[in-house]
Amino acid sequence: MGRVGVDTERRGWHTHIDGNSVLVVEEEDEEQEEKEEEEEEEEEEEEEEEEEEEEGEEQEEKGEEEEEEKE
Repeated sequence: MGRVGVDTERRGWHTHIDGNSVLVVEEEDEEQEEKEEEEEEEEEEEEEEEEEEEEGEEQEEKGEEEEEEKE
C-alpha cells in the first residue's frame, strides 16, 4: 500500500500515485468551521443588540430635548 497524504486545502476523493482512491475528510476542520460560524452568529447578534440599544438611547435623548424645548 502506498503513502496516504492529508490534503487540507481540498476535500473529497483523491487518487494517489499508487492508484488508490481515498476520501479525505478533515473532521477537525469541519468542527472548526462550525465553531467559527457559531461565533460569527453570536457576534452578529451582539452587534444587533448594541445597535438597538444605541437607537433607544438616541430616541430618549430626542425626547428629553423636546421636553426641554416645551418648557
